[in-house]
Amino acid sequence: MAVAVAAAMSGKVPHVLSSNPSAATDTDTDSGANTDTDTMAAATAEATTASNLKKRDEQPKAKAKEKRCVKFADTAVLLDAVTHGDLDTVAALLVAGSDGGERVDVNWKSPTGLTALCRASLAGQLEVAQHLLEQPECAVNAQCLDGCTALHLAILEEHTEMVKLLLKHGAASIMNYDGETALDWTDESPELCDIITSHFENIDC
Repeated sequence: MAVAVAAAMSGKVPHVLSSNPSAATDTDTDSGANTDTDTMAAATAEATTASNLKKRDEQPKAKAKEKRCVKFADTAVLLDAVTHGDLDTVAALLVAGSDGGERVDVNWKSPTGLTALCRASLAGQLEVAQHLLEQPECAVNAQCLDGCTALHLAILEEHTEMVKLLLKHGAASIMNYDGETALDWTDESPELCDIITSHFENIDC
């Protein structure tokens, strides 16, 4: 009591008596607000990071999908060019894809299993077939979905010069999935039977 009286007389108020309750409340409120702000900022940063990581993961997938679409389009163009004997387009796509992209695989198969060489054999596009066979990786004995080779198809359409070209480049007497060799398809063409027989030893027509 003496302290309080003395303080009153001197015009000084002890700290414990002069403390403002509302001031303390404001301080606590500001501290809480800052905590909430920090929490929100941290959450936002985490969300941004997660979003960036997701985009980074999706980018290679998107690029791969785009690449597959471009490659599929180029191979479709290649097969069409082969069918119509467009040697310039065929040659260009085997060097580089459209827009300078990846070159087209000469052995790529259509949904029915036909390679570019099989298409050329069916269509009788001799010059195109010659160019395809000059590619080191060209598989002369690649089989379609039914097991037929380019040689089967050339015989089917009775493209004599195509048969000779394929044999020259290593076409083999391979059975399709029905157990038929190219020779079995020469029943209606004695000329082709003679060509096949003279090429492969110990084969009887």
